[in-house]
Amino acid sequence: MHGLGTLVAAGHGLAALPLALAPALPGTAGIRLSAPRLVHRTEVLRPRAPSAVAQALVAALTG
Repeated sequence: MHGLGTLVAAGHGLAALPLALAPALPGTAGIRLSAPRLVHRTEVLRPRAPSAVAQALVAALTG
């Protein structure tokens, strides 16, 4: 989770992470959410001809 938070702190996205992680990540802000209910969702963007490693990752996530 810290790696994902580091990417967010560097300006590479937005993530819902545990509030306790915010103080360890300069440049981020922790905001308590109560609504709407968070739903876990994973999305994968890939090239039209993914490598074998990318295909294995997608298979693991969807299997």
